Amino acid sequence: MKQGAAGIQPSDRPVFLRAVIWSAGLLVLFVTATSLSQVAFDLLVAPLNAALADKMPGQVIFTSPSRYFAMKIGLGAFVTACVVLPLVLTKAGRFFLARKGIEEDETSWFRMRYTPLLFVAGLLVVYLAGLPLWCEMVATMMPPQSDPPTDAISAFIREDLWGGFMIDYVNGAMQTILIVGLGAQAAGMYLVYRKSRPEAHAGLSVT
Repeated sequence: MKQGAAGIQPSDRPVFLRAVIWSAGLLVLFVTATSLSQVAFDLLVAPLNAALADKMPGQVIFTSPSRYFAMKIGLGAFVTACVVLPLVLTKAGRFFLARKGIEEDETSWFRMRYTPLLFVAGLLVVYLAGLPLWCEMVATMMPPQSDPPTDAISAFIREDLWGGFMIDYVNGAMQTILIVGLGAQAAGMYLVYRKSRPEAHAGLSVT
């Protein structure tokens, strides 16, 4: 009989220790993603800038520090979610396969492991096709910008309104990417499960 610390296997580590390790890793990922939020912002607004280049003011500013801070936190959370959620969904799918009696060495586990690629595919479809198409539609409904206003108050208001529009656009783009990406992965996982059911019950017979 195994007793004492010498007999404890790595798989027997306390659950709270694993939770601390995963939480620390998640925190590091979030902080890193937040520090690189400007890169994510530039990528998300690139389709908008391309479609509305002649309709936007020369400079878009955030007039409220809380807006800027909220945007950075939101972008950090978005990048973190894009990394973590597909992995969590895959883990949940593998747990579901195990509950259904499908062994780990079967083909279904191998297929389930690669379902996060469907999330990436959904992300690319939204970014490369969905967002540019939506921006082009918006561009056709907006007249070109007139000459810049001469007074400082009018210029400030116009730039502030565009800042709010940019925030709404970025938030909508992040939500759409997550919904489409996770939806594509979930659909792929369902197909994997449907295909694995005959394998799971191949040895059963009806008496």
